[in-house]
Amino acid sequence: MRRTVPTRVVLALAAIAVTGSACAAPSTGITLDAKSMAAGRIHTAPLQAAEAARRVAAYGVVLDPGPLLRVAADIAAARSRVAVAAAQLVPARAQALRASRLYRDGHNVSQAHYQDALARLRVAEAGASEARAQARAITARARSDWGARLAAAAAGDSAPLPQLERGSLRLVEASVALGASLPAALEPPVAVLPDGAHVRLRVVGPAPRAAASIAGPGVYCVMPAEAAAPIGTPLALQLQASRRQPGVLVPASAVVWHGGRALVYVQRGASSFTPVAIAMPAGARGGYFVSRRAAPELRPGQRIVVAGAELLYSASRSAPPPAAAAAAAAAPGHAAGGVGRGAARGAR
Repeated sequence: MRRTVPTRVVLALAAIAVTGSACAAPSTGITLDAKSMAAGRIHTAPLQAAEAARRVAAYGVVLDPGPLLRVAADIAAARSRVAVAAAQLVPARAQALRASRLYRDGHNVSQAHYQDALARLRVAEAGASEARAQARAITARARSDWGARLAAAAAGDSAPLPQLERGSLRLVEASVALGASLPAALEPPVAVLPDGAHVRLRVVGPAPRAAASIAGPGVYCVMPAEAAAPIGTPLALQLQASRRQPGVLVPASAVVWHGGRALVYVQRGASSFTPVAIAMPAGARGGYFVSRRAAPELRPGQRIVVAGAELLYSASRSAPPPAAAAAAAAAPGHAAGGVGRGAARGAR
């Protein structure tokens, strides 16, 4: 079925394209006259102040705790080697000191015996140094692979390592999408299982890498094993900041979506409007919450277009550049009536 465009919309677009000072890029402001605003039914309203906790969607997976438990075992083994090397160093140092005194006090021991004691000491010192270096390397690798919190838990055999080993907790790694960021402080998130069940998680700490196929920062959480989520289960999460932040409430009718971008038009004068991009607005009752940090250009009391924003966007995309418009106006035979006839033909 052929779709008919209302005549008033076509006429409004034509009027805006002629009288508006817009270019093809929506980042440029547009200026209308009173007649064009009335034809396009463009209305504005002041922004309302609001406060909300930042939320961001995340995607996660239930991890196999085996690699983390092996890291904990490697750290324990490395510490044991350090202790053994330190224990071997004590008698080697004592024997070397005794041999040195006897050799210097009248050669009561042979030079060969003295040199052998010194060599044993050097070997013990080298073994102790190597053990400490290995322990540091294993601990550094644990921090690099698992983050500071889980690495510390693995090194100290503290929570949640014993619970993961017993199977009473599951380890979850969740990451946000590319371009998003994690809130500084998180409330306990809620995960949605594939069967629709909701499970509350406990945050452990930041993850040093993104989860598989996700290209954003991540966080480690634990969930009760009773949730019946086996290893590899995909999860959908909502991460919410524990602190509320100031911002504005943008009505849904004011937002223009194009190519995944959200735009609103701010009134700069009686008939001038400038588009402002808002990055990933959070859904709220009646519209979207936009924090002051995400869009410092939007302030409470500032007037934005709440009706006719799509018309402004279409006009800013279709209007010719100022130079082209001036050339067309100077061309022979150009008249305002000609535009009106072209618009009428388009409406028919």
